[in-house]
This record gives sequence, structure tokens and C-alpha cells, in this order.
Amino acid sequence: MKKVSVLCLASAREGSLEAMREMGVLHVISGKAPESDELKRAEENLGNAQRVLEVLGRQKQSKKQMMAAFAKILQPGVEMVSSVDDLLERVTGQINRNHELDVRIEALTHEIGQIEPLGRFDPESVRRLGERGVTIQLYYAAASERLTAPETAVKIEIQKTRRGEYFALAAFGPIAWDKAPLPMPKRSIDAAAAELSKSLAEREEGERRLQMLSVYHDVVVRHVLRLEDSVRFIETKSVMPVAGKVSYLRGFCPEDRVEALRKESVARGWGLLVEDPAEGEPVPTLVRNPKWCRSIKTAFDVLGLMPGYKEVDISAVFLLFFSLFFAMLVGDACYGLIFLGLTLAARRAYDDAPAAPFTLLKILSVCTIVWGVATGTYFGMSDPPAFLLAFKIDWLAQESNLMNLCFLLGAVQLTIAHVWNITRYWWSLKVLDEAGRILITWTMFFAARTMILGAVFPTWMFYFFGAGVLALILFMTPVKQLKTEWYNHVMLPLNIISMFVDVVSYVRLFAVGFAGFAIANNFNEMALGAGAPGPLAGLGSALILFLGHSLNIVLSCMGVLVHGIRLNALEFSGHLGMQWSGYAYNPFARMDSQPRKGD
Repeated sequence: MKKVSVLCLASAREGSLEAMREMGVLHVISGKAPESDELKRAEENLGNAQRVLEVLGRQKQSKKQMMAAFAKILQPGVEMVSSVDDLLERVTGQINRNHELDVRIEALTHEIGQIEPLGRFDPESVRRLGERGVTIQLYYAAASERLTAPETAVKIEIQKTRRGEYFALAAFGPIAWDKAPLPMPKRSIDAAAAELSKSLAEREEGERRLQMLSVYHDVVVRHVLRLEDSVRFIETKSVMPVAGKVSYLRGFCPEDRVEALRKESVARGWGLLVEDPAEGEPVPTLVRNPKWCRSIKTAFDVLGLMPGYKEVDISAVFLLFFSLFFAMLVGDACYGLIFLGLTLAARRAYDDAPAAPFTLLKILSVCTIVWGVATGTYFGMSDPPAFLLAFKIDWLAQESNLMNLCFLLGAVQLTIAHVWNITRYWWSLKVLDEAGRILITWTMFFAARTMILGAVFPTWMFYFFGAGVLALILFMTPVKQLKTEWYNHVMLPLNIISMFVDVVSYVRLFAVGFAGFAIANNFNEMALGAGAPGPLAGLGSALILFLGHSLNIVLSCMGVLVHGIRLNALEFSGHLGMQWSGYAYNPFARMDSQPRKGD
């Protein structure tokens, strides 16, 4: 990245911003945009459009349904949407009307709930009787109350339950009683129910109208992108300082695009200052990966991981090891087939969505299938059919071998981290420090085999360990920094123990995978022992299998998030010295040139 400053005439500020937006290479350095009426209006318009987009997105139909809706819209006598503003006005009006109907429906439902215990009568007839001198009042008495109605009134029972009683008193003239009456309903339950039915029908019609308008979803997507462009343009313009007749904009530009920016500056008469970012200055990170490993960006985006500007990009290594870890943690070929089937179905249903998430899921699913076939694991069956075991690798059937493989994976991945550091600090004494860490890592690998698996510890590894510790003592801290970082040497024993723990932590791949197999196998045995043969027993067995394996799949996926991600994002990244402290390169560019996929 290069830090660049672009200078232009203040009178040509908007035109220059337009040109820079079309180029789309400058990550603008800006603070909070000052409040202005123009920005406020733009943000309000964007907010309204996003609200419409969210509603239409929930109503979005399949292609077949959309074609049918379009055919209905094109029928004679059906009013067409004339513009985007007309569409937004219609949808917004319908949204507001639906909200009003929801409030009314809730109020009517509550009103009916209050009237229902009082029976089916017309309050208007009660008022007419009142005009003729007949008083009717409604009451409720709990079952524990002992009441005596006035002698001048007639008690009319309406509804009686174990909790209490609803009743009415009727009399000529006023009713003198110390118990307070219930309020008289304003209308009958039939009238309230009729209005509720009318409101529900109108609400359903409103939902149908929104569903019809959802055929314009992609139109609103493009409109939202244009409004987002407008808001960002106004914000960028408002933070573009003006000094006399000159205005300028500062930002970061990829080094390979500086020449294009330089040519544009010459053509438009801009001033251009290009310099290296200052030490410690927050610089955005631009990650460019080969096509085969771009899918791992999905995981980074979900986890919010972004390498710092001066940190390495581990996408390729992350994808390779994460795919293997996923397969080992899930460990079942049938689960992998389920994942693959669901992924292909989802891809078909959402064919306009970004491809990267589906590509990643397909890679993980295939790796799980391969691992499940290699270990002979199918729905946790303890004795699968013989033809399924044709490609089983017997070596992987031994628990000690699997644990040994986990330790080996840990040592290899951590070694990759330190070798990577060696390539980064090739002309520094830190190379010897990293080499020492590699020797200690492999010592910890053999120590883990000895302590956990009972393997013989090679005596020659003591020399490797001694050489590694000596390298750390001599080269872990530069001489110039000994006065301020002397504590690194005090913490060295704990650091060595930590390296042992890091290698051993990879055994979680075996532990979680084995636990998943055990859970699946137990549910299988529960299903087989569901009871005597018969339809009900078969249904019970099927239900146990479905619920049990569904639960196990969920637990396996949680294990991937907890353990598979951790080994890459913490253990491996920690040995690389990564802090994931970066933020993404986001150039000032036009967004509305094409619809945003997935919206």
C-alpha cells in the first residue's frame, strides 16, 4: 500500500470525486462526516429503501412464482409500477397499513377475549332497555366470594367456571349494591368478530400485494446501491478539506494501481503526493488469493478475522488444515454426504448468491466423506456392511495411531509457522530463535508420544532440545531490547511448557471425533432396542435415529467451531505472531454497476 494525497481545485471537487469513484482505487482516510441537511436527507432515503428491501426480501419468491406474478401483473387492467419512487411509495404505504392492521387485530383480539365470557348479546339493546327504565349490569364473582343479590334485582347467570361466575342483574330503576359492576362492552361480540374478520382479510390481502411487488426486489437492490453510493459520496465530500482554492483527499492505494492514479491525475490536472505509510500507521489490508483458496474468506468474514497490514496471509494453509480438521472432527462419511446434499440443494435454491460459501461447504463435505470412508465410519455403525469397508485404512482404526497422527499434525503445522517466520526474518538473528522453536516443537512431539502413548523417547532428541533452548536463550530477545524485555527469559520455562501444551492440544481432533462416533453408536443401539417388532417399534426406532443423529451433527458442527477454528486461528496463528489486527481495504468506488449478489 502507498499513502497518497490527491489535490484538486475546490471548484472542481465534485467532478474530481466522481472521477476517483469511477477509478475505485483509493481507500479514503476520513473521520466522522459533519451533519448536514443533504446528508440527513440521503440517509433517510437510504433507510426507507433498505426497509423496503428487507420486507421484499422476506417475500422473495422462486423464479417460477415470479414469472407467474409477472404474467398476472401484465394482464389488462392491472396497474403497473411506473418508477422506483412509485414502487417505494406503494411498498412503504402497504407496510404502514399492515402495521396499523396488526395493531387493530391485536386490539380486537383482546376486546373479543374480554367480551367472550359475557355471552352473545347486543349492548345496544341493553341501552334501549335503560331508556325504558330497565337497568342491566354485568358482574364477576370469584368462587370464594359469598354474595347475596339485591331483592329488587333478578340474577341472570351467564357463565360459571371453577374459578368464578359471570352474571347479570336486571331491575327496574337503579341497582343498589356495594359490588362494582363490570364495564358494559361498547359492541357485541359478533360485531367485534366481524371487524376482526374484515381486518384479517385486509391484512392477508396486504401481504399478497407485497408478495406481488417482490418481483421488483432486484430493482430495489440496485436502487439501494445507488443510495449507498450517494451517502458515501456526500460523506467523502464533506470530509474533503478545502484550503483556499484547493481541496484535497488522502487515502491508501495498492502499489500496483498507483501508476493508473498518476496517469489520471495528469489527465485531470490533479496534484498527487505518493509516500510510504508511516511506522505504526493503521493501513488497510488487501488480500488477494488464488482462486482455489478464496472460499476460506467466508470463514474469515463470519469470524471477523482480518490479518494486519504487516501480518502474513495464511488463507491457503488455513483452508488445507481446516478442511482436514473438519473431516476429523465430524468423521462420518454419511454425515459428509448429508452436508454435500444440503449444500447442493441450497446452491440450487439460491443460485444468485455468492459462490464462495457453497464452494467451502462442498470442500468440507467431500473431505468428510473421504475421511469417513478411510476410517470406515458410516452413521456410527459398529459393524457396517462389508462392501463399505473396501477402502478402509486399517492403520486409522487404532486409537493410538490416530492420537499419534494428531500430535504429528500439530508438530507439522506449528513447524510451518516457524519456517514461515524464518523466510520473513531471513537476514535477522531471529532466524536462529525460530529454528530453536522448531527443535523444541519436535521435542514436544516425541514427549507427547512418550507421556500419553507410552512410546520410547529417542535419546538423541535431548540434544535437539538442548540446542533449541540454547537458541532461545541467546536469540529470543535482541541485545538492544534486553533492558526492557528481560522478562522473556524469566518466562522461558513457561513458554516451553506452552509449546508442549500446544502440540498436545491437537489430540482434541481425535477426542471430539471419537466422542461423535460414540454418541452415534449409542443412538443406534437405543434404536435397535426400542421394543418388540412392529409398526410402533419401527416408528420409535426411526424417530430415535433421526433425533439422535441430528443432535450429533449439531454437536459435531459446534466442535468444528470450537476446536477446528481454534487450532488455526489461535495455536497456529500464535506461533506465527499474528494478532488479526487488520481492517479491510475498502476503496471509494461505485457500487451500483451491477446487482449485489445474495441480496
